[in-house]
Amino acid sequence: MAFSGIEQPELRITFDTNLRFRTDELDLRLGSHGAPLLMPDEVLMELKIPGVWPMWLSRLLSETGAFPTSFSKIGHCYKNSILRETATNDKEGSDCA
Repeated sequence: MAFSGIEQPELRITFDTNLRFRTDELDLRLGSHGAPLLMPDEVLMELKIPGVWPMWLSRLLSETGAFPTSFSKIGHCYKNSILRETATNDKEGSDCA
């Protein structure tokens, strides 16, 4: 779901749910399956605005306890993939250099 500002069209807010990733069967025509990126009850809110955030938005986010943080979807997928591979290797008892 995505929203953009009426008075500030450069402001864009998106909410992502059910984010998934996969490292095989990369053809998107094969379906929307994959490993979950977030917990089932989590929603990723992304704010995009060039320059300074408007004061009303900063105030609203502060009141709700939401603060800026860095999050990379690709980085998170890569980390999960490495952790999954490591767990598989540990179960199989293989040695990695």
